[in-house]
Amino acid sequence: MYEPELLAENIKNYRRMRQLTQQELAEKLFVTAQNVSKWETGKSMPELENLCRLAEALGVSVDTLLSGGEEPAGEKMLLAADGGGTKTEFVLFTQAGKILKRLVLGGSNPNSVGLAAAQAVMQKGIDTMLAEEYRIGGFYAGVAGCINGENNRSMLAFLKKNYPDLKIDLKTDIYNVISCTEHSGRSIAVICGTGSIVYAKTEDGLQRLGGWGYLFDSGGSGYDFGRDAVCAALAENDGFGPATLLKPMLEEQLAGNVWDKINVLYTYPKEKIASFAALVFKAFEQGDAVAGEIIEKNMSRLAFLINRAVEQYNAGPAVVISGGLTAQKDVLLPFLQKKLQPQLQLIFLDTPQIYGACARCCRLFGEKGENFKENFMRGYAAIKGEENHAEN
Repeated sequence: MYEPELLAENIKNYRRMRQLTQQELAEKLFVTAQNVSKWETGKSMPELENLCRLAEALGVSVDTLLSGGEEPAGEKMLLAADGGGTKTEFVLFTQAGKILKRLVLGGSNPNSVGLAAAQAVMQKGIDTMLAEEYRIGGFYAGVAGCINGENNRSMLAFLKKNYPDLKIDLKTDIYNVISCTEHSGRSIAVICGTGSIVYAKTEDGLQRLGGWGYLFDSGGSGYDFGRDAVCAALAENDGFGPATLLKPMLEEQLAGNVWDKINVLYTYPKEKIASFAALVFKAFEQGDAVAGEIIEKNMSRLAFLINRAVEQYNAGPAVVISGGLTAQKDVLLPFLQKKLQPQLQLIFLDTPQIYGACARCCRLFGEKGENFKENFMRGYAAIKGEENHAEN
């Protein structure tokens, strides 16, 4: 007997490994893409004839489709994770850059969610990704809050205790950013997400600037943008701040007057406050002066930290910037360039941080295939597309 859920998962994994879309696989089998989708979600099972065709099209045996666990000849499997305060992304992939599985869980930054919760996320992610007993060559995790010290030691000890036969490496997520580029030597690396931090990468290692967390930092993060938007709305409400589009925009989301909702705002987690950053950019596009001042304030702080990194550690001229706020790079870039030293070269990442984690994992425990990045990005886009389709 075979397990229908395992068969469904194996069809999906081996299709992705072969870099086939559901439509492309369907055409090989003379069925519809809807048939393939139903097989991969377990809503229906392929008949014996189609099962044999499936195995042939995917380059595996029928037994492998039914039971799993077979490693493709010559393609070592690896597991990588990119962890932050809001989410943790896991990807199971081959050294050729072919993605088998992707999983997104909650935050794993010990400073944000606590060490026990961070460890639980890591354990759940690894266990879920390896449920079919894949034989993998190593696991690398780049996790915010794990640069060194007690967090790093405790998390690494936890992982090695629970997975004694697995080769493991743990670093801070800034290595994921750096590994997305060819600037592995001297460089400045910046993350602008819910939180923000700047690192100088030198021959002696990493030197941190900022990244004090939402209670003590003063600018450059999504949380800072969101908090400043709330403050601007409250200031107008109290009569000592200028009129701003941020007030009606925020009140529309809150479904009430900003002051009347102050008790609700205090219950929001920092990720929810950070989501108000989108209102700042929306208001700025409509010509709101207060929104422009918020952007300038936050980018001035970020530019200050970058300039200090260059001056103190001689780590320029490449400045690699990642994180959710980079989606607004066309708005942020002019504000940054006004404050930065002119010789600096700003590089806004066009790849997700999990790609950098996978690339670093491959360098540690395998060898990147010739078309690693091309294969990875094509497979990643396909998986994201399938997930969006499923959600809709």
